[in-house]
Amino acid sequence: MWAFIGDSGLRLVYQILLEEVRIKGISILFPFRCDSPNYARHMTMAMAPDRNGAVVISTEVDLEIAWQFAAPPSAPTRNLCHRCRSFQLNGKGVPVVAALSSQLVEIGTDTILSVLCRACQTEDRRNPIDDWNTVLDSVVAQQ
Repeated sequence: MWAFIGDSGLRLVYQILLEEVRIKGISILFPFRCDSPNYARHMTMAMAPDRNGAVVISTEVDLEIAWQFAAPPSAPTRNLCHRCRSFQLNGKGVPVVAALSSQLVEIGTDTILSVLCRACQTEDRRNPIDDWNTVLDSVVAQQ
């Protein structure tokens, strides 16, 4: 399946959704776009857990419209933090399922970039040398 999803940000979204379904045992329903050169397709995807640990994925075309112009419109860019697994929207982290369910992010329309958000960057910068010194001190103390 992953070979057919060329965009790394979109792959991350689907990986997070599949984990949510498998780990929490929840069903997820969200709208997305699946356009072709000739048509704009508004669709719905459902992901549900199976008794055997698999995930059942189904899609439905809600609306298909022939393009009335030469090219599809440009897509907004959405940042998805690969560490905290949240979309960064208006300066706040929004979990993937919530962002898709409330249509704040639209798969197939929005360009999704895998990033490290400010909160996770700040966490990374928090005393990295002190952390290493603590590790080194504990190793030296054990010898």
